[in-house]
Amino acid sequence: MLLSYNHYGTVNFPTRIHNNSVSAIDNTFIGKVKYENYSIHPLVNGLSDHDAQLITINNITVEKHINNLMNSLYLNLQLISAMKTGTTFL
Repeated sequence: MLLSYNHYGTVNFPTRIHNNSVSAIDNTFIGKVKYENYSIHPLVNGLSDHDAQLITINNITVEKHINNLMNSLYLNLQLISAMKTGTTFL
């Protein structure tokens, strides 16, 4: 099903080691068409018998929505202020 959305598994190493068995049951899926330049490594954390994965995706272009974020933040602050003072909002 993930392949139909162009998502592919990236983990090719064991993510769970228990007694004498190893398995790769934990995976990270990415759209390889969009993110071709990546690396993934095991991250042994010692918290459980499952190891984490650390994925690094290089050359990402992130769209900036700072204006929308600032407008939302401003409106939220105005709403909180109105609620505190019991005044109407907008």
